[in-house]
Amino acid sequence: MEKFIKLTTDDGAETLSLSNVKMIIGDGTTSTTVYYLGGAIATITTATDASYLFERQLQDAMVNLYQKAWTSNQDAIKTIVAVTRIVAS
Repeated sequence: MEKFIKLTTDDGAETLSLSNVKMIIGDGTTSTTVYYLGGAIATITTATDASYLFERQLQDAMVNLYQKAWTSNQDAIKTIVAVTRIVAS
């Protein structure tokens, strides 16, 4: 079953798919990128320079959600930094 993390952004709440995640990388500034198998990318921009901490928070949230029952397909997390936007490409 597909799993999602719900994030609050400046534009409201958005969901981030956790299916087929290849890796999550913070760039050391305000950007964290989620790379998916097949080439899709989601770039998450935060208000402050905390991408490494946010990267770890996303990785932990993903592991925690996958350890739950298959019927639990979405978690909302309170991020350690304000998420300003999510761009998928």
